[in-house]
Amino acid sequence: MERSARGSAFGTCNSAAGSISTDCQCGKNGKACKGSTFGDCCSPQGWCGKEKDHCGTGCQSGFGTCDASAGNISTDGSCGKNGKICKGSQWGDCCSKNGYCGKDDGYCRDGCQTAYGLCTGISTDAECGSRNGKTCVGSGLGNCCSANGFCGSTSTHCGQGCQKDSSSACLTKDIPTLGDSCGSKVGLTCAGGPFNGQCCSVAGYCGTSTHCGSGCQRGFGRCN
Repeated sequence: MERSARGSAFGTCNSAAGSISTDCQCGKNGKACKGSTFGDCCSPQGWCGKEKDHCGTGCQSGFGTCDASAGNISTDGSCGKNGKICKGSQWGDCCSKNGYCGKDDGYCRDGCQTAYGLCTGISTDAECGSRNGKTCVGSGLGNCCSANGFCGSTSTHCGQGCQKDSSSACLTKDIPTLGDSCGSKVGLTCAGGPFNGQCCSVAGYCGTSTHCGSGCQRGFGRCN
């Protein structure tokens, strides 16, 4: 059976390089098991290994290999909730958001379930948007693509510069500024980001001195 805590059921966790798992974890953290010292399969719970629990039903094919002999390839075109995968099926390798195997964009892009087949256009390494044209939606790495092209779910990813075409959760209000500009003109607040706790001045800049006095913009940071 697989471990439920950090560690491997097959030995000590040693370090590796790149996107290969170094701590036995896989999937949501963007790490893959193939080539790791723990086993090539990524279990439904996100642990690398080589037993049936890892390689069989629910095995995340986007982050390692899955055992076709375990009988988890779809035979009726359905996938996902029933634990069946599409990779290697006669209908196509992608499992759509509605739980059906196919090979067109409707199956392989937005909402495609990476745990149950291949997905084109969905990030598997946290890079997205302007970096490689891939979306974060359905990646398991966070549904926001930051201004710098990385998937995540923090205010840095979902706030200022969030790439809407590659995201589904970009903030539309109370957006923390990443520079020092703030206020009603730019629609950015000092709160919640790198300038958290600062005041937004009448001129539209975050700070802690005269920014907090006369003309301080309430609703975009603190005011004295």
